[in-house]
Amino acid sequence: MHGAGQAPHRRPHEDPLTLPHPARLLSPRLLGALTAGSPRRDGYGLTVIPMQVRGVDPLRLRDVQPLIVRELQPPTPEAVIMNDAQGSAGAAAFGQRLLGGMADRVVATHSPIPEGENAIIPVAPLEPRWWDEGPLRFGDRLPPTVLALLQLAASDWTGLRSLARTALWEACRERPGDETAAEQGGWALLDGPTLLAAYLMIPPKVSSATPAPLQDPHSSALVRRALAEAARDARAAWSVVSHPDLIELYVVRASLSLPDAILQSPAVR
Repeated sequence: MHGAGQAPHRRPHEDPLTLPHPARLLSPRLLGALTAGSPRRDGYGLTVIPMQVRGVDPLRLRDVQPLIVRELQPPTPEAVIMNDAQGSAGAAAFGQRLLGGMADRVVATHSPIPEGENAIIPVAPLEPRWWDEGPLRFGDRLPPTVLALLQLAASDWTGLRSLARTALWEACRERPGDETAAEQGGWALLDGPTLLAAYLMIPPKVSSATPAPLQDPHSSALVRRALAEAARDARAAWSVVSHPDLIELYVVRASLSLPDAILQSPAVR
């Protein structure tokens, strides 16, 4: 969907959660370990539900080594240069905002940075500006609704991709407060009962079949059902990023509902 690496292939008896198709990561065993918090409405009228799988520390992925970012010479809207400040291997995270420089941009694909090397990182502009506003610097990661738009803008659905890019610029120009669920171990974005997009951190193995304690039983049942249905839906695109002890799973549905919610919102008029 957005160039992410694939989960490592193992024989099914070694680890039933890393079968080749990303949707198969959502086994009944894993869904049983998923718990969801209380739903809330975002600034566009969509529902955001924070999610977490038992055994995942949401802060682990944010405990990363500092990166240095700068413009290419000559600058281009579609790429920047990054390297690790300590000369170690690192990675640029999908959805990471970059502020300043010639334009505010966002990392468009999870991109490893080799040890001791500079890496050219694909990015996407978030505004039409193209003049220098000082050194590039890291901002926050995109919140759920806007990250879902980026997922759609990076998909293979040509018409939806163009519309999502337009909505993405509008959402970043006038962003309602939408930060809370970005700090959880994952989230689901829904229009009524329909799943539009989701992001979930998954451990390589679920240690026990014991169901996770439910923060919000209704929300947990809703997102489990929505994810299980999306796993069988040909209109859903999946992408996986693998880390040594963690898997990031992204899903986005081919639907006009997401960009339409942003473009028709009073917040962007």
